[in-house]
Amino acid sequence: MVNPGGRGMPLDEMRTALHERLLADVEKHALAGQDRATVRAYLEETLAGYLRDYPLLGQAETEQIVRELCDDIVGFGPLEPLLQDPHVTDIMVNRHDLVYVQRHGLKTESSIRFRNETHLRYIIARIADLAGRRIDAATPMVDARMPQGFRAHAALPPVAVSGPCLAIRLFPASPITLDALVAGGALSAAMAAYLTGAVRHRANLLFTGGTGAGKTSLMNACAASISAGERVLTIEEAAELRLPVVNWIRWETRPPNIEGKGEITQTQLLRNALRQNPDRIIVGEVRGGEALDMLQAMNTGHSGSMSTLHASGPVQALDRLELLARWNSGLPGDVVRRMIAASIEAVVHLERLPDGRRAVVEIAEVAGMSGDAVQTQTLFRFERPEGAFAWTGIPSRLWQRLRRAGIPVPALGPAPAGRPANAP
Repeated sequence: MVNPGGRGMPLDEMRTALHERLLADVEKHALAGQDRATVRAYLEETLAGYLRDYPLLGQAETEQIVRELCDDIVGFGPLEPLLQDPHVTDIMVNRHDLVYVQRHGLKTESSIRFRNETHLRYIIARIADLAGRRIDAATPMVDARMPQGFRAHAALPPVAVSGPCLAIRLFPASPITLDALVAGGALSAAMAAYLTGAVRHRANLLFTGGTGAGKTSLMNACAASISAGERVLTIEEAAELRLPVVNWIRWETRPPNIEGKGEITQTQLLRNALRQNPDRIIVGEVRGGEALDMLQAMNTGHSGSMSTLHASGPVQALDRLELLARWNSGLPGDVVRRMIAASIEAVVHLERLPDGRRAVVEIAEVAGMSGDAVQTQTLFRFERPEGAFAWTGIPSRLWQRLRRAGIPVPALGPAPAGRPANAP
């Protein structure tokens, strides 16, 4: 399509030419390090001058070109409206012309499009550059935590067979609370009271579930119950946690550089964490051999620790934790299982329901060993198809321990038929 601006130049070519002129101006005037608002104001003024060369462009076209080019240079191109939408939690770019978004737990196709594959590659490269990472044919994937408050993962061909793709996970401006999660139907008030008591009295908790089930959000909400006087150290691959804690150290892993050197793993961070004198250690997600270091830390005075793990249920989570802890350690399975039984006090399992809601579908306490197997007992579960949270009637080992220490605890919930509330 030829533009009506008076030069007979196709619109895409005109945008490309203007884009290159603007980038040259930003570099020439050393604006790259300036704040976003300052650079955008400069670009808008500069573009207004450029566009005088295209007198036949209508006002709507002019405003669209200015907005698109400014979004490309100081923002993230056509993704900007989605990044500003408070209801969007995930953006999934399958191709330059196929973008999905997730709102309220449901994925739908968006009308957002990139101009072409080159445009998408430019935005991906900008994301990598802002994160201090590299993505190209030699390093075709990048995982980055952005200063703007979101996490991005991108892949290029030949890894991405259908062309460049990009996934963005957005986080709320302020941490969600347990009360808000109860109001949203993610768990019951009794379950929230149990988790509050578990965190406050330093139980070691494992939050499990699939991708996007809400593990990190719930762990973050539970952290609000940590005493203000405690020192907390968090270890993550991409720093997402926003704890309401003052005495807080945030550590993040580092990938290897271009030469394949300089990597800092979660295992290394966990081993060094003990030298920082933390009261609690929170591992964003256990994925590998750091599981053994986490269990050892839980067994050496750092009670009240928390972590997340991908698994399909509490029992499966403990099985996977065993496999990870044995990874390259040479320890026999029965030794690791006894460490798990002595370290983890409760497993909190979440799922995304068919209606898009994220919910705690089971809370199970670790009940010690039976022979060579780790035993669990389910305290709460999400009853289907009734869609209700219920206490199973099984007494809580944690509540019994607190009662013996003279600490009052709330009821777990209405007792099932034939069993008194909080029966011993």
